[in-house]
Amino acid sequence: MCQNSKVGDAAVDKLSHTRSQMAYPCTSEIDFTSSAVFSTAYQKDQKTRVDVSMKNGNKLVFNLCSDVFEPFATPYSLDKVQLDGDATRRGQAIFLADEEVLKKLQEFDELILDTAVKNQKEWFSDQKRATTPLTREVIAARYRPMVNKFVPANGQDTGSEDKYFLKFKVKVGSAVVPTQLHLINGDDLLEKKGTVEHLCMRGCKLAPILSSFGLWFMGGGSTFGLSLQAEQIAVLPGVAPAPCGAFASKRSFSAVAYSAAESEEPEAKSVKVVLEEEGAAM
Repeated sequence: MCQNSKVGDAAVDKLSHTRSQMAYPCTSEIDFTSSAVFSTAYQKDQKTRVDVSMKNGNKLVFNLCSDVFEPFATPYSLDKVQLDGDATRRGQAIFLADEEVLKKLQEFDELILDTAVKNQKEWFSDQKRATTPLTREVIAARYRPMVNKFVPANGQDTGSEDKYFLKFKVKVGSAVVPTQLHLINGDDLLEKKGTVEHLCMRGCKLAPILSSFGLWFMGGGSTFGLSLQAEQIAVLPGVAPAPCGAFASKRSFSAVAYSAAESEEPEAKSVKVVLEEEGAAM
C-alpha cells in the first residue's frame, strides 16, 4: 500500500515536469520582431489573407500571462451574442497588467505596421496599380491594433494610470474546436471545469493561451488586423449578478436562495441587493 503510494507520487511529479516542459512560450519571452514571419498575401473567400507564424515554422501560440495563477483582470465580461454575427465566436477583453507583456505586444503592433508599409501593393487592393504609396500614418489609421487604451465608462474609477487592453475571440457553443475552459481554485487548476458563465461574471480574471493564423482584411484593406483567439483559458470567477437583482424596488433587500425548500430548516444563502442611484435594484 505504502509502496503504491510512492509510485503514485512519483507519477504525479513526472506529469507536472512533463507539462512544464510542454508549456507554450509566454508573451514576455517572445521577441516578435525577430521571430514572426508573414506569408505572401493570398485570396480566400474573396478576401486577402496573410498567414503569420514563427520563424521555426510553428503556429503562433503563446501564454498571455507568465503565471497561470496570476491571471489578468477584465474590464468587461464576455461579449453578448450578436444576432447577425457568428454565435460560436464571442469577444473577450482583458487588461494587459504586465508592463513587459504590454511592451512586447506594442512592438508586435509596430512590426505589423512596418510590414504593411513594405507590402502595401499586395496587401491593399487600392494600391495594386497606384503610383503614389500610402504613408505609414494612413496605413496606421486602417490598422486595428492589438493593444488599445482603455477608456472608462462614466463614473468608472480606474485609478490615475493609463490602462491598456487586448481583445480576442472565445470559441463557444457549437464551435468545431471550442476553447477549453479551466477553473482556478486556490493553488489548483481544475481541468475543463470552467464555464462560459464564469466568463460572464463581472470582475473575472483570465490567463488565456492565444493563437493566431494571421491577418484579416476587410473592404480590400480599408481595415485590417491580427486575428486572435483563445485555445484555452484558465479563469478565476468574478461576481455573479444577483438572481433577483432585476426587480424594481424603492429599498435595498436581500435575495435569499433556498437549497432545500422542503426542509424545516432550509440551508439558505442571502445576497444583499443594493439600490443604484436611479432607484433600480441591480
